[in-house]
Amino acid sequence: MVITCIVKGCDNKEKVYSAVMFHRIPTHHTQWKAWLAALNKNPKTPLMTLKKWRVCSEHFTLEDYTCTGTRLKDEATPTIFKSLTQQMFLFAFQKNNSCHCYFCHNCVNYYTGRVE
Repeated sequence: MVITCIVKGCDNKEKVYSAVMFHRIPTHHTQWKAWLAALNKNPKTPLMTLKKWRVCSEHFTLEDYTCTGTRLKDEATPTIFKSLTQQMFLFAFQKNNSCHCYFCHNCVNYYTGRVE
């Protein structure tokens, strides 16, 4: 099974020789609630699901890591997310392979999580 980042709009997948690390959702109740709030995920997500989820290192600051640079500090919470505009631009660029971006309601709904 390929490990992927659960952050909406993040396409990072585990690759050999990649500098991107993948972190598990903490199992301590207060920590996992803080992570789920930051990730805009349902706080009632079952623990078995949480154990499968990973968040990549691109969503943490350097200050979130211990001196080794690979382990997160206990109080670390994902805080780096692309803005909605950046995500839609990247999505449009990847789909059209051009800079001519327009955002249809489907793209906006995808990135905001709205359902029509």
